[in-house]
Amino acid sequence: MGKHSADEAAVPVETPVVVEQPSRRPRASARWWLASLPAVALAVVASSYTYFEIARPQTFSSPISVAVGQSGHLHETTTIDDPSMRGSSTRDVVARVDASGPIDREAVPFFHPPEASRLWGVRFTVDADPDDDLLNCTAQLVDDKGNVYGYSEQLLNMDAGTDLPISQVYACVPGKTPGNVAGLPPRPAHYSAMLIFVLPEGVTPQVFRMGFQPPKILEFQLPESSDVLSSSS
Repeated sequence: MGKHSADEAAVPVETPVVVEQPSRRPRASARWWLASLPAVALAVVASSYTYFEIARPQTFSSPISVAVGQSGHLHETTTIDDPSMRGSSTRDVVARVDASGPIDREAVPFFHPPEASRLWGVRFTVDADPDDDLLNCTAQLVDDKGNVYGYSEQLLNMDAGTDLPISQVYACVPGKTPGNVAGLPPRPAHYSAMLIFVLPEGVTPQVFRMGFQPPKILEFQLPESSDVLSSSS
Protein backbone atom coordinates (compact mmCIF):
# COMPACT_ATOMS: atom_id res chain seq x y z
CA MET A 1 0.00 0.00 0.00
CA GLY A 2 1.03 3.58 0.06
CA LYS A 3 1.34 5.98 2.94
CA HIS A 4 -1.36 5.78 5.60
CA SER A 5 -3.56 8.80 6.41
CA ALA A 6 -3.21 8.24 8.95
CA ASP A 7 19.13 3.12 -11.62
CA GLU A 8 18.96 2.08 -14.08
CA ALA A 9 21.16 -0.42 -15.92
CA ALA A 10 22.06 -1.12 -19.52
CA VAL A 11 19.80 -4.09 -19.12
CA PRO A 12 16.56 -4.22 -17.14
CA VAL A 13 16.93 -3.03 -13.59
CA GLU A 14 13.73 -4.71 -12.90
CA THR A 15 11.66 -6.21 -15.54
CA PRO A 16 6.52 -10.66 -19.62
CA VAL A 17 3.75 -13.35 -19.27
CA VAL A 18 0.46 -13.38 -21.08
CA VAL A 19 -2.38 -12.23 -18.87
CA GLU A 20 -4.87 -12.31 -21.70
CA GLN A 21 -4.69 -15.13 -24.24
CA PRO A 22 -3.29 -13.93 -27.57
CA SER A 23 -5.01 -14.78 -30.82
CA ARG A 24 -4.64 -18.41 -31.89
CA ARG A 25 -1.66 -19.31 -33.99
CA PRO A 26 -1.14 -22.45 -36.06
CA ARG A 27 2.29 -23.36 -34.70
CA ALA A 28 2.15 -25.08 -31.34
CA SER A 29 5.80 -24.21 -30.71
CA ALA A 30 4.91 -20.54 -30.58
CA ARG A 31 2.35 -20.88 -27.76
CA TRP A 32 4.75 -21.10 -24.82
CA TRP A 33 3.57 -17.80 -23.38
CA LEU A 34 0.21 -19.30 -22.40
CA ALA A 35 1.90 -21.27 -19.65
CA SER A 36 2.02 -18.47 -17.11
CA LEU A 37 -1.39 -16.89 -16.77
CA PRO A 38 -1.22 -15.08 -13.41
CA ALA A 39 -3.81 -15.77 -10.77
CA VAL A 40 -5.88 -12.86 -9.54
CA ALA A 41 -5.31 -12.45 -5.83
CA LEU A 42 -8.04 -11.35 -3.44
CA ALA A 43 -7.27 -8.30 -1.33
CA VAL A 44 -7.61 -9.54 2.23
CA VAL A 45 -6.77 -7.92 5.54
CA ALA A 46 -6.19 -10.20 8.52
CA SER A 47 -7.33 -9.21 12.01
CA SER A 48 -6.97 -11.80 14.81
CA TYR A 49 -8.63 -14.93 13.38
CA THR A 50 -11.08 -13.09 11.16
CA TYR A 51 -10.41 -12.06 7.57
CA PHE A 52 -11.94 -8.91 6.14
CA GLU A 53 -12.07 -8.69 2.37
CA ILE A 54 -11.62 -5.21 0.97
CA ALA A 55 -14.30 -4.58 -1.61
CA ARG A 56 -12.55 -3.40 -4.76
CA PRO A 57 -12.58 -4.13 -8.49
CA GLN A 58 -10.39 -6.99 -9.66
CA THR A 59 -9.85 -5.87 -13.27
CA PHE A 60 -8.22 -2.82 -14.85
CA SER A 61 -11.42 -1.45 -16.36
CA SER A 62 -10.55 2.27 -16.20
CA PRO A 63 -7.57 2.88 -18.50
CA ILE A 64 -5.91 6.29 -18.58
CA SER A 65 -4.60 6.93 -22.10
CA VAL A 66 -1.26 8.73 -22.38
CA ALA A 67 0.02 10.12 -25.70
CA VAL A 68 3.58 9.62 -26.93
CA GLY A 69 6.00 11.82 -25.02
CA GLN A 70 3.45 12.80 -22.38
CA SER A 71 3.32 11.95 -18.68
CA GLY A 72 0.50 9.96 -17.11
CA HIS A 73 -0.88 10.72 -13.65
CA LEU A 74 -2.35 7.97 -11.49
CA HIS A 75 -3.97 8.79 -8.13
CA GLU A 76 -5.54 6.03 -6.03
CA THR A 77 -7.06 5.83 -2.56
CA THR A 78 -8.06 2.65 -0.76
CA THR A 79 -10.28 2.64 2.33
CA ILE A 80 -10.06 -0.18 4.88
CA ASP A 81 -13.36 -0.72 6.69
CA ASP A 82 -12.16 -3.17 9.33
CA PRO A 83 -12.83 -1.30 12.65
CA SER A 84 -9.50 -2.44 14.09
CA MET A 85 -7.55 -1.14 11.07
CA ARG A 86 -9.76 1.64 9.79
CA GLY A 87 -8.06 4.20 7.60
CA SER A 88 -7.00 4.76 4.03
CA SER A 89 -3.88 4.64 1.91
CA THR A 90 -2.99 6.59 -1.19
CA ARG A 91 -0.74 6.23 -4.21
CA ASP A 92 0.17 9.16 -6.44
CA VAL A 93 2.30 8.36 -9.49
CA VAL A 94 3.48 10.42 -12.46
CA ALA A 95 5.16 8.29 -15.13
CA ARG A 96 6.50 8.71 -18.67
CA VAL A 97 7.80 6.30 -21.31
CA ASP A 98 11.18 7.50 -22.58
CA ALA A 99 12.11 4.80 -25.10
CA SER A 100 10.91 1.49 -26.51
CA GLY A 101 12.32 -1.00 -28.97
CA PRO A 102 13.52 -4.53 -29.78
CA ILE A 103 16.62 -5.94 -28.09
CA ASP A 104 19.05 -8.35 -29.75
CA ARG A 105 19.64 -11.53 -27.77
CA GLU A 106 23.37 -11.07 -28.27
CA ALA A 107 23.19 -7.84 -26.25
CA VAL A 108 21.87 -9.68 -23.19
CA PRO A 109 23.57 -13.12 -23.32
CA PHE A 110 22.66 -13.88 -19.70
CA PHE A 111 18.98 -14.19 -20.72
CA HIS A 112 17.78 -17.34 -22.47
CA PRO A 113 14.20 -16.75 -23.64
CA PRO A 114 12.32 -19.44 -25.57
CA GLU A 115 12.84 -19.98 -29.26
CA ALA A 116 10.23 -18.31 -31.50
CA SER A 117 10.29 -15.26 -29.23
CA ARG A 118 11.71 -11.76 -29.29
CA LEU A 119 12.87 -9.35 -26.60
CA TRP A 120 11.34 -5.89 -26.29
CA GLY A 121 12.50 -3.18 -23.91
CA VAL A 122 10.62 -0.25 -22.40
CA ARG A 123 12.47 2.52 -20.57
CA PHE A 124 10.38 4.75 -18.29
CA THR A 125 10.63 7.47 -15.64
CA VAL A 126 8.58 7.68 -12.44
CA ASP A 127 7.92 10.39 -9.88
CA ALA A 128 6.23 9.26 -6.66
CA ASP A 129 6.46 9.74 -2.91
CA PRO A 130 9.05 7.24 -1.61
CA ASP A 131 6.49 6.02 0.92
CA ASP A 132 3.94 5.06 -1.74
CA ASP A 133 3.90 1.32 -2.37
CA LEU A 134 4.87 0.63 -5.99
CA LEU A 135 5.86 -3.02 -5.54
CA ASN A 136 4.09 -5.83 -7.40
CA CYS A 137 2.81 -3.58 -10.16
CA THR A 138 1.13 -4.84 -13.31
CA ALA A 139 3.34 -4.21 -16.36
CA GLN A 140 2.04 -5.21 -19.80
CA LEU A 141 2.49 -4.66 -23.52
CA VAL A 142 -0.41 -4.61 -25.99
CA ASP A 143 -0.15 -5.27 -29.72
CA ASP A 144 -2.24 -3.83 -32.55
CA LYS A 145 -4.75 -6.70 -32.24
CA GLY A 146 -5.40 -6.04 -28.57
CA ASN A 147 -3.42 -9.03 -27.31
CA VAL A 148 -1.89 -8.37 -23.89
CA TYR A 149 1.52 -9.69 -22.82
CA GLY A 150 2.57 -9.43 -19.19
CA TYR A 151 6.06 -9.07 -17.82
CA SER A 152 7.68 -12.41 -16.82
CA GLU A 153 11.05 -13.01 -15.23
CA GLN A 154 10.59 -16.75 -15.83
CA LEU A 155 10.47 -16.29 -19.60
CA LEU A 156 13.71 -14.30 -19.51
CA ASN A 157 15.38 -17.39 -17.99
CA MET A 158 18.37 -15.55 -16.55
CA ASP A 159 21.68 -17.27 -15.78
CA ALA A 160 21.84 -18.31 -12.14
CA GLY A 161 25.06 -16.39 -11.53
CA THR A 162 23.73 -13.07 -12.84
CA ASP A 163 22.79 -10.53 -10.18
CA LEU A 164 19.98 -8.49 -11.73
CA PRO A 165 16.75 -7.56 -9.89
CA ILE A 166 14.33 -8.79 -12.55
CA SER A 167 11.65 -10.12 -10.20
CA GLN A 168 8.09 -9.08 -11.05
CA VAL A 169 7.92 -7.66 -7.52
CA TYR A 170 10.32 -4.93 -8.68
CA ALA A 171 8.89 -4.43 -12.18
CA CYS A 172 8.03 -0.73 -11.68
CA VAL A 173 10.74 0.28 -9.19
CA PRO A 174 14.55 0.37 -9.12
CA GLY A 175 15.41 -3.17 -8.05
CA LYS A 176 18.30 -2.21 -5.79
CA THR A 177 16.38 0.61 -4.06
CA PRO A 178 12.75 -0.58 -4.12
CA GLY A 179 11.58 0.93 -0.85
CA ASN A 180 8.52 -0.21 1.13
CA VAL A 181 10.29 -3.28 2.47
CA ALA A 182 12.03 -3.44 5.83
CA GLY A 183 15.77 -3.74 5.44
CA LEU A 184 15.89 -2.60 1.82
CA PRO A 185 17.21 0.79 0.65
CA PRO A 186 14.55 3.50 0.28
CA ARG A 187 13.25 4.34 -3.17
CA PRO A 188 14.13 7.77 -4.61
CA ALA A 189 11.29 10.17 -5.39
CA HIS A 190 12.42 10.35 -9.03
CA TYR A 191 13.93 7.43 -10.92
CA SER A 192 14.27 5.73 -14.29
CA ALA A 193 13.96 2.01 -14.94
CA MET A 194 13.71 -0.44 -17.80
CA LEU A 195 11.80 -3.66 -18.39
CA ILE A 196 12.59 -6.34 -20.93
CA PHE A 197 9.55 -8.28 -22.14
CA VAL A 198 9.50 -11.63 -23.93
CA LEU A 199 7.04 -11.53 -26.83
CA PRO A 200 5.97 -14.05 -29.47
CA GLU A 201 8.04 -13.87 -32.63
CA GLY A 202 6.73 -11.23 -35.02
CA VAL A 203 4.77 -9.24 -32.42
CA THR A 204 5.34 -5.46 -32.27
CA PRO A 205 3.70 -3.76 -29.26
CA GLN A 206 1.82 -0.49 -29.51
CA VAL A 207 0.98 0.24 -25.86
CA PHE A 208 2.72 -0.10 -22.49
CA ARG A 209 0.43 -0.51 -19.47
CA MET A 210 1.37 0.22 -15.85
CA GLY A 211 -1.06 -0.35 -13.00
CA PHE A 212 -1.02 -0.98 -9.28
CA GLN A 213 -4.59 -1.43 -8.13
CA PRO A 214 -7.71 -1.99 -10.25
CA PRO A 215 -9.62 -0.42 -11.82
CA LYS A 216 -7.18 2.33 -12.97
CA ILE A 217 -4.21 1.66 -15.22
CA LEU A 218 -1.94 3.93 -17.28
CA GLU A 219 -1.83 3.12 -21.01
CA PHE A 220 1.14 4.72 -22.79
CA GLN A 221 1.25 4.91 -26.57
CA LEU A 222 4.76 3.74 -27.43
CA PRO A 223 7.17 6.00 -29.33
CA GLU A 224 8.98 4.92 -32.47
CA SER A 225 11.39 2.07 -31.85
CA SER A 226 14.85 3.06 -30.66
CA ASP A 227 17.88 1.61 -28.90
CA VAL A 228 16.60 1.25 -25.33
CA LEU A 229 19.93 -0.13 -24.12
CA SER A 230 21.75 3.06 -25.02
CA SER A 231 22.49 5.24 -22.00
CA SER A 232 21.56 8.28 -24.08
CA SER A 233 17.97 7.03 -24.64
